[in-house]
Amino acid sequence: MSGGESAGAGATTGIDAPVRLEVRGLGKRFGGLRAVRDVSFTARHGERIGLLGPNGAGKTTLTNLVTGDLRPSEGEVLLDGLAITTRTPHTRFRLGLARTYQVANPFPALTALDSVMIGALAGTTHVSAARATARDALALLGLDGKAGTPMSSLNIVEMKKVELARIIASDASVVFLDEVLAGLRPAEIGDLLDVVEELAGRHGLTVVMIEHLIGAVMRFCARLIVMNEGAVIADGPADEVARDDAVIDAYLGARWRKHA
Repeated sequence: MSGGESAGAGATTGIDAPVRLEVRGLGKRFGGLRAVRDVSFTARHGERIGLLGPNGAGKTTLTNLVTGDLRPSEGEVLLDGLAITTRTPHTRFRLGLARTYQVANPFPALTALDSVMIGALAGTTHVSAARATARDALALLGLDGKAGTPMSSLNIVEMKKVELARIIASDASVVFLDEVLAGLRPAEIGDLLDVVEELAGRHGLTVVMIEHLIGAVMRFCARLIVMNEGAVIADGPADEVARDDAVIDAYLGARWRKHA
């Protein structure tokens, strides 16, 4: 299957939308282990992409390569046409490439407002402007009443919302959500996914969602990229990829075949 041209669910995007992110032949070796092998894809404005695969498939390593936490052994990454392969993570963040982590990074000594201001300061050196932007982002996430609360006192859902508020405050255009729904109860998953959907639509975000909750991914993403053993084995419209025999065998399992 060929990817890169399906519209994100609910998003105003398509084959004519501008390419926000381009990954070309990306690879990573750790000694003799090839953790990521020749991965290429594009992500367009407003697109919502699910990045799936079994544990050890290379999803997090790929995310770290794109966002700058790791340097690739080969290949390149472009953001809005600008080569960023050798740029630092904070430079990529300032350019509009943001991410969450599997374990929320709460900056426990900071208040929720100060934590979100870190994102706002990516676009301004004026503290007062950053504070106002951070307050607006917290209000958007329904956390305006938690602005002065230490991060260490927030629950897991609130921490994840603060991470999202930080991204919104940074005015990011491309966001990698690395298991943002992990550790949540079913009702919390639905509520947070509603929030992510609203934010993505309102801000025209290009979102790559790394997640093991297939139902949530299928609801949010119209396109799937599936990895196994460091390589992409399928890339295309979600409903087609979910019926792909290689994907079912490598990841979804025989039970899924009954529903495909």
